[in-house]
Amino acid sequence: MEPVELPRRGTLIEFTVVYQTSPQFEKQRPLVIGIVDLNGARVVGQVVDADVDRLKPGAEMELVYRRYFSDGRYGIIYYGYKFRPVITGGHD
Repeated sequence: MEPVELPRRGTLIEFTVVYQTSPQFEKQRPLVIGIVDLNGARVVGQVVDADVDRLKPGAEMELVYRRYFSDGRYGIIYYGYKFRPVITGGHD
């Protein structure tokens, strides 16, 4: 097996909205989880910076690195990948 670098942009295949979460994700509710196709590799991840009412399969997404949560007891902050819709167009 060889490592493969995946593209940072892909297409949203499908998503679901989670309203009941564990306490560590309370501040992120509703939690949107999507399947994003990255050049043939389908990756599951949290979708951020998206209006759930306007999010649709087929939307262009980009991979970003964001905070997952922090461990208040030890002060450790956990980061990982998430997806957000690609912003197109200019400013009004």
